[in-house]
Amino acid sequence: MGYAAVVLFLLAITLAAVWSEVQAADEDRSSDGLTSSSRTSSTAETYTTTLTTASTLTSTLTSTLTTTVTSTTTATVLPPGLTLTGSGLVVDDPLTTGGASPWTFGGSAVELGGVATHFENSSGLYIGVRSANNGTYAGYFARRSVDAQVFNAVISLPANRTTGGVELNAGLYVQTGGKYINFVACAGGLEPGGYYWLVERATTSSNSTNVNADRIVVLWAESGHGQPLSRDCTIVTDGRNLVEVYLDGEPVYTNRTMDLGYQYPLSARVEVQTTDGSTMRYAHFSDFYAASSENVTVSGVPYGATAQLIGPSGRLYSSGAAGPSGIVSLDVAALQMPLTAFVTVTEQGRVVASTPSAAQVWPGDAYLLLPQSEA
Repeated sequence: MGYAAVVLFLLAITLAAVWSEVQAADEDRSSDGLTSSSRTSSTAETYTTTLTTASTLTSTLTSTLTTTVTSTTTATVLPPGLTLTGSGLVVDDPLTTGGASPWTFGGSAVELGGVATHFENSSGLYIGVRSANNGTYAGYFARRSVDAQVFNAVISLPANRTTGGVELNAGLYVQTGGKYINFVACAGGLEPGGYYWLVERATTSSNSTNVNADRIVVLWAESGHGQPLSRDCTIVTDGRNLVEVYLDGEPVYTNRTMDLGYQYPLSARVEVQTTDGSTMRYAHFSDFYAASSENVTVSGVPYGATAQLIGPSGRLYSSGAAGPSGIVSLDVAALQMPLTAFVTVTEQGRVVASTPSAAQVWPGDAYLLLPQSEA
């Protein structure tokens, strides 16, 4: 039975009950010996009271039916939500667990008759080197192939200077997957006069018969005694023309027009080199990670709306407005990872979507704004 038919049926029952009550009241007053005028007035009062009751009942029934019909035929509209559709994390190795098996160790220190060693503890991966000859550089590294564009490690130097003319350096290198040792690197170094941090690029001539780099160019350098001995280094490169380097979250070098020509997968390595032929020299590394991209992307964002990364305390880490494509790229390469944050979308200052809780966010993560749904 349709809604209108139900209401009419209930109204008919109600009015019939009213008429029956009016007739009964009229007969009662006739038997009590009331005059015609008194009987008419009393009957009218009874009719009015009963009709009012019937009207209230009908209104209540109508309201109840309307609510019932509406609730059973209209779906509840749920707000849009944000879901993680792909993780950008490729490798996460704190270098403190003792599990160095994914890394391959080697270097000139062993090849040229020097001494090299490595171990992990709660502080990180320690690499020790002693050259075969004083004054001759020898190195030892840990290397792994990584299909990524963002590489990070904390590099820790053992002191702020050396003695006896000895030199030492320790760095994070991102190297081509090809046969030549072409790389970009972020490194710290020690010498008798103090210590320094630098960014450098190594290249090899395409017709060279030697795989080792034949040209190393310093792209950025900083020396002095006010710098930390441990620094968080992030290298971003696509292997073609982009190189970005951050130290402790600060950009120190950017170039988007380099002709790198690297082959994938790229190789990441951490290495220690020294000229000391008499004493083992150590440096250590920690918090290595690699990610697929420097950006967190949010897709499906309405034109003009803003996607944001917001920390649990309310700190705004990154934000961007959506264009016609509906894709927002949030640059997070400079931030310490993993980042704990909410991903939100706002329109006209109002939050219209958010991840349900603050979660770990990595460079390269991809989120999708789900449309409004019905339940």
